[in-house]
Amino acid sequence: MLFKRTTTLFAFLGLLFAKTAFKNKASMSTVSNNTQAIVIGGGLAGLSATNTILELGGNVLLLDKNSAFGGNSIKAASGINAASTQLQFDQNVSDSVKTFYHDSILSAKSKANPKLLHTLTSKSNSAVNWLSERFGLQMNELSLLAGHSQPRTHRGSHPDYPFKPLAFVLVDKTEKYSAAHPDRLQIKKNTRVTRLLTDSSNSSVIGVEYEDLNDKTHRSVYGPVVLATGGYAADFSDDSLLKLHHPEALKLSTTNGPYCTGDGHKMVSSIGGNTVDLDLIQIHPTGWVDPKDPSSMTKFLAAEALRGSGAVLLTDKGRRFCNELGYRDYVTAEMMKLNSPVQLVLPAKCVPEVANFVKFYSFKGLMREVDAEELSKILNCTTTDLENTFSTINKASRGEIKDLFGREQFGKQPFELSDKFFVGQVEPVLHYTMGGVQADSQARVLSKEGHPIEGLFAAGEIVGGLHGENRLGGSSLLACVVFGRLAGQGASSEMLTRLISAAKEASTSK
Repeated sequence: MLFKRTTTLFAFLGLLFAKTAFKNKASMSTVSNNTQAIVIGGGLAGLSATNTILELGGNVLLLDKNSAFGGNSIKAASGINAASTQLQFDQNVSDSVKTFYHDSILSAKSKANPKLLHTLTSKSNSAVNWLSERFGLQMNELSLLAGHSQPRTHRGSHPDYPFKPLAFVLVDKTEKYSAAHPDRLQIKKNTRVTRLLTDSSNSSVIGVEYEDLNDKTHRSVYGPVVLATGGYAADFSDDSLLKLHHPEALKLSTTNGPYCTGDGHKMVSSIGGNTVDLDLIQIHPTGWVDPKDPSSMTKFLAAEALRGSGAVLLTDKGRRFCNELGYRDYVTAEMMKLNSPVQLVLPAKCVPEVANFVKFYSFKGLMREVDAEELSKILNCTTTDLENTFSTINKASRGEIKDLFGREQFGKQPFELSDKFFVGQVEPVLHYTMGGVQADSQARVLSKEGHPIEGLFAAGEIVGGLHGENRLGGSSLLACVVFGRLAGQGASSEMLTRLISAAKEASTSK
């Protein structure tokens, strides 16, 4: 009912403005487009904003500089966080928004933005419900990821998962909607936005300028703007934000695609928008080392779901060296102290819980199945060394002893020498940028003076200050949906405000 009423309101006001403007052509602005919002970025944040605007009756121009939608979201396979969900209730998981918020604050440390985190965690349940109701995503599996006190990372059990993760479904449905309703949703790929357009006072964003990468033409389009341009963890350009704020990270490989170059951050700064925490990046501890190309600067992520299902990290002599479910920055720091390769080892008995992940990584040649003897050779140890390590893990898992590294939950199956194992080498990789543009809890981008910039919204990784010093796994997709929806709501409200104002102005100037 809300969708129909809002669509009718947009249509009525648009018709009213068109009629009055036709009678007095001088009153028609040459730059206004009061029924169109411009969304920049076709990842989960941009897709969430786009579909929210469409639901509320507005039209959307969706721009992406790539030839395909999805961005980094299309790679995210561990799932999306949510607290106090029906699935948790069904599986007797005792969780709450308060607990989720507490876990997030602890992870973020002193750099946390409490208001943004409260928005993220309190809207997590409704975000998952929206994905289910709007797109038919049935996320019926739960994982316990590093840093979480309860299993709250939701994902689906689709046979193609993680080949086709959560964002893939939104990409598919959004593109089909555009094909069926080109008057409501116009899509332009291979389109790089180069500038935010502002009004004469430079206090309001009224549109963007973009370059068509196919024919090299430049065009200007108008309407409220949603920035969903991602982070800068692949920004190796001359004006690289990494080089400027975290140069030591440039030596690491990245899990990001080459499109993550901080375009949105730079455009916001150019019009007086504020940025925060640009020195804070997340180095993920487990990026796969491809045996066929070990020095590649782009690596696949070894999903945290593997460790959540029971995998351990072992070094020479088959030794553990950390709590594999500790915060990402802690695990990374412990790995960087080592002078030997690190292998991720998952007992074959634990595979059913993450079967599609193992299938995918094995298909890519990043994991392989071995017996205990071959595993000991990989780890440069004896089977007796392995047996000692496994025995200690099993005792801690049964609660007979306290784990030396403080891990409280292991896999549901014990480690046994008679078992088979899936193993692959991992190393720390650039993964996520916590710094970004400053936005409020309504997804409005703020100026350096702390005021909302009219007509400009942000969602996803571009929003800085949300995750503090360390992001919890599963919260990136959640941030995309929560702030994508908020940005879509804000852009819709802005369109209605401008449409009403334009209609009044046109009517009074007859």
